[in-house]
Amino acid sequence: HNNKAEQAIKAQRREISKLLEKDSFEQGRIKVEFLIQNERVHEAAEIVALFCELLVARMPLLEELRDHPPSELLEAVSTVLFSAKRLGDIKDLADAVKQFTRAYGRE
Repeated sequence: HNNKAEQAIKAQRREISKLLEKDSFEQGRIKVEFLIQNERVHEAAEIVALFCELLVARMPLLEELRDHPPSELLEAVSTVLFSAKRLGDIKDLADAVKQFTRAYGRE
């Protein structure tokens, strides 16, 4: 997924370059705005992936302290829950949401 997103961003940059060479500045501006949005989503997905790795590594601790999860991990749990709906249909995130909702409730 990561490489696919990077390839799409590179392709968008090439397309923007061609538009600017043709003096199509307005179309180029629209493409740049779209590119910036895609880059931000890509960066957010990378951050969420890091939080997921952290949670996987700390899963035994989370299971052990189910009633009172460590406050240091609440940011990771909250970020994964918040991001799941905003990053599209990523099955692993949807599964994580189900597990955390089951463990900690809807809030």
